[in-house]
Amino acid sequence: TYPIASDYGDWHKIKFGRGYAYIWKEATKPTKGSSIKNENINESLSKANFTANQNVAVFDNTSGSLVQFAVINKGETYPYISMYGTDWVKVDVAGRIGYVYKAAVQLGHSYQYTSYPITLDEMVEKQFALGAQTDKKYDTYVRSDALITNSSKTSGIVDGAGWSVRGGAGTNYWKVGTLNDGENVTILGQVTGADGYTWYKINFKRSWVNASREDIRYYVNPANFEKNTSAYYQFLDLSKVAGVNVAEINEKVLYNKGIFTNKAQSFITAASTYNINEIYLISHALLETGNGTSSLATGVTVSSVDGQAVTPRVVYNMYGIGAVDSSALRSGSEYAYKQGWFTPEAAIIGGAKFIAERYINHTTYKQNTLYKMRWNPARPGTHQYATDIGWAYKQVSNISRLYNLIDTYTLHFDVPQYK
Repeated sequence: TYPIASDYGDWHKIKFGRGYAYIWKEATKPTKGSSIKNENINESLSKANFTANQNVAVFDNTSGSLVQFAVINKGETYPYISMYGTDWVKVDVAGRIGYVYKAAVQLGHSYQYTSYPITLDEMVEKQFALGAQTDKKYDTYVRSDALITNSSKTSGIVDGAGWSVRGGAGTNYWKVGTLNDGENVTILGQVTGADGYTWYKINFKRSWVNASREDIRYYVNPANFEKNTSAYYQFLDLSKVAGVNVAEINEKVLYNKGIFTNKAQSFITAASTYNINEIYLISHALLETGNGTSSLATGVTVSSVDGQAVTPRVVYNMYGIGAVDSSALRSGSEYAYKQGWFTPEAAIIGGAKFIAERYINHTTYKQNTLYKMRWNPARPGTHQYATDIGWAYKQVSNISRLYNLIDTYTLHFDVPQYK
């Protein structure tokens, strides 16, 4: 039995957590004049949350005996009012005061450690063999007979294709990349390698190169990233909701963010519907849309799809899904039309489904952290989101910044452990 906040078409709107939920009217029946003794009249939620370690019973205690009236499902993050004694947590569920057993929940942030049947060394070698990339600038060398030099040996022209550029003066160093036949090269110096050949130190003009084993190891090794730092957010479990406050997100995160202003409830609904972290969704959307101001975010009128005329509709695409670089506006808007994203809310919620299914809650890969999206320790070398060794590390700064703006949330971390 629950109090109704308001009616919404065929639905009852009820209080739930820090927001609202909807119950289909035909799945319920009206009460026959009975009152709810434990209805919450003036109790306020704290800023804290818990996570259910199992399916947790919620009890009414107004009669002096514990009477169960609800369940909070295992893995769900839920806000609470206060502690009650030493063994109980006081909550509001659907507008009713209840109590859950403290031993059945995890208070505050949670840390899970997932073991993998592979050593760190083996993981590094797998990623090295795949040609993991970096934008780091290395000292680079090429054997002297690769170049036809000028008289002062300050520049040269590559003589033949496929010459390897190494991370040191010798073939025992890793291959950073290759030079093209006829390419002009600036020479910075020369040394004699351990193999007896003369090697030129050169300016290797590439934005992305093969990373060294040492640099791959740094980013692969979870021990290099400490708790309570922004870098640690690469282990944030993106399949768990944060339990944020609607009003706080609207005020502190989405205020003056274009189309996303006052849209916190849509992100929270998307998060709870598809088991995906709402701060991650917000961060993704803000980055993709220029803080809610891009054409795809603010609405595009589509009158043809795949070259065929359709009923003109305004569509929205909040995460850039389906937007191919060469035709981002057209491809992104046509994809949105096919998905039926005709309101900002539909695009926020529908796009979350795509993101969740593709990686975070993928039926096979279940890459629920940025770290797993990049490295996939369960199946190294497959279904990896990026080749950049620093990709996961680079993604977390905005997520960390958004969390720093708010007070009410719970963090869930899933940290890999190697054999």
